[in-house]
Amino acid sequence: FFTILVSQFRNFFFIYPIAAIALWIYEQYLYYIVILVAFLIILFFTSYQKYLNKKSIIDFSLKKEKTITRVKDKGTEEEISYEELVPGEIIKIRENDILPCDCLLLEGFCSVIESTLTGESSSVMKYRLQNNDKLFNYNENAKSFLFSGTKIEKSSPLEFQCLVVGTGFNTQRGNLIQSVLFPKKSNFNFYRENLTFFIFITI
Repeated sequence: FFTILVSQFRNFFFIYPIAAIALWIYEQYLYYIVILVAFLIILFFTSYQKYLNKKSIIDFSLKKEKTITRVKDKGTEEEISYEELVPGEIIKIRENDILPCDCLLLEGFCSVIESTLTGESSSVMKYRLQNNDKLFNYNENAKSFLFSGTKIEKSSPLEFQCLVVGTGFNTQRGNLIQSVLFPKKSNFNFYRENLTFFIFITI
């Protein structure tokens, strides 16, 4: 709460009204002060609500209560939670599952709904990774790559193995969430010009 409050006071659009309030207190323009203070309060709580929404998205994206089947070296299987997954492990995926990680399809083929990433409602066909001595190249093996958050619509066989290559925010979906929640800061001329104007009228 206090971090948001401090960050808002660094914003020109908060500094300017506060300066105006100080001036109006000196000039005893009480009605203007009440209106402007009410506006600042509404603006601050709007920013705070956006922060809560972002926090809820992060909490939801990190919430991992479901389990998945992990295949060990000797072929034995065990049930583990999503948060225990690490790249390099072999897991079993079933038809209608929502993928918990980025992975490579090792057997069979399947149709995947990638609407959570691309917005396209039509399914995409994926095929098993070819077994050869070539180094993995995403562009050449894109049809074998399954993304976190996408849903397996149909598959053959109904249960198949995949190789985990990315988990959590180290996935395509994780990168998308981060770019939405933490966009790169842009330094517009508009803010610099307004700051110059504010300094000018202050003098």
